[in-house]
Amino acid sequence: MRTQLREMRFLPIIQVVILSLAIVLASSPFQFPAEPIPAEMARGEKVYYQRKGIERTLMEDRAVVGKWFDGKTKRDTDQIIWLSPRMVSRWLGYLNAKEKWGKSELNRRWTEMVQVLDGKMTFVAELYALPKKEDFFELTESSATKPETALNVRFLVTYLTDKERDDAQHIETMVRKRNPQSPLEREEPSIAPLAVFKGYDTDLIQRWQWHSLDEAFAPLSPEFAQAKRTAYDGVVGDHLRAIYVVQATPPDKPMPWNRFEVRVFAIGKEPVAKFKLPLTKSNP
Repeated sequence: MRTQLREMRFLPIIQVVILSLAIVLASSPFQFPAEPIPAEMARGEKVYYQRKGIERTLMEDRAVVGKWFDGKTKRDTDQIIWLSPRMVSRWLGYLNAKEKWGKSELNRRWTEMVQVLDGKMTFVAELYALPKKEDFFELTESSATKPETALNVRFLVTYLTDKERDDAQHIETMVRKRNPQSPLEREEPSIAPLAVFKGYDTDLIQRWQWHSLDEAFAPLSPEFAQAKRTAYDGVVGDHLRAIYVVQATPPDKPMPWNRFEVRVFAIGKEPVAKFKLPLTKSNP
């Protein structure tokens, strides 16, 4: 009898453990759930009702990694956007509030994005090559555009780990206590150039939004989207904007500090986009 009571006493505990494991697996920051994340959708809706642009829904999933001095002020240029489950939920939440979709339309768009993004870490990288402007006091000299800084590039996804495991890791002899760079897990992502725009000012090369450049991102486009680019658009000028889709495999090894980086290597610059994982039961 005591044995039976003991087994009955442990049964709820086992059920709780199984339920917790299910929640952990479902709450992975890299896994797309069956429907948009309600809390993130609400954040996107809030941005719309505050009368702000949809780009404001990017929030923590956008990392600015470059600035440009236009002769008067510094402006954000290079950026990397993580198309995470949270970001897509906010984006669709904004459009849903704006265009008053039926739930079936929302679910259709979500399902199509899941088919493209699930099982991958996907990023949109926008890199600029712009002429250096002379300031008002002529303290800085102007210089011509260097297109290779946006066109001849390499990407790498990394995250700091707690111990050395294999030869694929990046290892440094001197490990700094502040901002350590070793040991790093490395993932060589696949790169797909999306578009290159040229013009004689930044407004001209920023006319086309990244989500309008490929049919894979059509579910993220608003109803009255801008006209598609033609073969004659953005082909001449000394201002250059290059857009890439970067995809990596989600890590299958521990990520002790719950953060990772997307690194860009180009002539004369090495920008690093840093992303933090959301606090879930899978990464407390």
